[in-house]
Amino acid sequence: MNIRKTVFVITLITLVSFACFAASNTFEGFEAEDYNGQKVSADIFKNHEITMVNIFTTWCGYCVSEMPDIEKLYKDLPEGSNIIAICADAYESPDDLKDIVEYFGLDFTIIKMDIEDLLEIYGVLGYPTTVFVDKTGKIIASVSGAKTYAMYRNAITTLLNRK
Repeated sequence: MNIRKTVFVITLITLVSFACFAASNTFEGFEAEDYNGQKVSADIFKNHEITMVNIFTTWCGYCVSEMPDIEKLYKDLPEGSNIIAICADAYESPDDLKDIVEYFGLDFTIIKMDIEDLLEIYGVLGYPTTVFVDKTGKIIASVSGAKTYAMYRNAITTLLNRK
């Protein structure tokens, strides 16, 4: 099996198996603030069949290293999908977050949350963690660790095709 097929199969197995890492498997009732200080709610999911939610910290090298691929994907998303990110240390490290956003020219929505909330509500234990959410706010798949543009795009496409 060639490397591309192997990567795709591993990604697909990860998505289909959806390890129940989260204490909550939904963003129902979700409220937070985005990078620009605007209030965000679970309504952020309603206009897209699939939203990829990348949960990261500014101190995580793997998280930061995948930002260019996530931005590239954001500019080349399949119809019916969206990308947002949640920065788990945005309140602790606002200058570091600003530097990352500006350095990579990130255009997707970045939501600010506390690490404690992510752990308590969603059970996030490591970074980066990426969850895929349907339009109702339900988490339908997850993957841990940094991934590439192609892996994330394949995951989104696979989930869109399941709809």
